[in-house]
Amino acid sequence: LDQNRRQRVSDSTIGTATGLGSGGTVRQLMPPHSGDNYLTREMVFRVGRKRARPLRIVAVILAALVPFLAIAIAPILLPLAVLSHIAGALASRWLFFAEAKHVVGLYYGKS
Repeated sequence: LDQNRRQRVSDSTIGTATGLGSGGTVRQLMPPHSGDNYLTREMVFRVGRKRARPLRIVAVILAALVPFLAIAIAPILLPLAVLSHIAGALASRWLFFAEAKHVVGLYYGKS
């Protein structure tokens, strides 16, 4: 499942995130906020490896294996196959966005 996923070094830095990197090294004097805000809650999300791998496996099982078996066993189980596929697709999509590295995190001091 993780064949296409590799640890890559990002070209983004706090300088490229703010657009001020061409003038030298950019560093923050003070953090933008003392607590969470909308951007850090919605775009800077962390999923631990312990949770990401099982969720990916569940997504594949729900999106592909359960629908295939349901239709192979009895075509009357088509509604179950459709609901299972939708649940698996939603889990996969959520995981895709949760694992993304957002540039907003660089501005707010997250790595």
